[in-house]
Amino acid sequence: MKKVFVLIFISLSLFSFGQERFEVISILKEYSKNVGKLGYQHKYVDEKLNPALFTLEKIVCEQKDRELLEYFLDMIIASTGSANETPSDVLGGIFICQTTMVEFELKGKYKDRDLIEALNFGFANRTFDVKDRTSDYGELRLRLKEIVK
Repeated sequence: MKKVFVLIFISLSLFSFGQERFEVISILKEYSKNVGKLGYQHKYVDEKLNPALFTLEKIVCEQKDRELLEYFLDMIIASTGSANETPSDVLGGIFICQTTMVEFELKGKYKDRDLIEALNFGFANRTFDVKDRTSDYGELRLRLKEIVK
């Protein structure tokens, strides 16, 4: 009986992440296509995009979801010049939890000056307060410098 309960719990968790992932991808695609258009500015960003980005960070960090990260990077490129700091902050958070994955993308397919600047800014925001820094902050800072080169 205990095994059945565990199986049901795991199935519901996977379904929940799958549903959230699908919604996040949908929001990223919609925003990327419509960035700058009326109706896709402040209210959309505050009520739909930013909450989806925090969900995205959680999924990428916990599930190591490279495809979702790539959708996110595409969205950042499409919205270059936006005043919204949340994408940069989320990218900084993902760098902290999935450093190697972010390095791989930003040194390869997504080698883009705007993405690197967003990562630099987001990482600085996420680690601004010394008490918020992870124990491997120094190593992460060095790895970030290697991406910037």
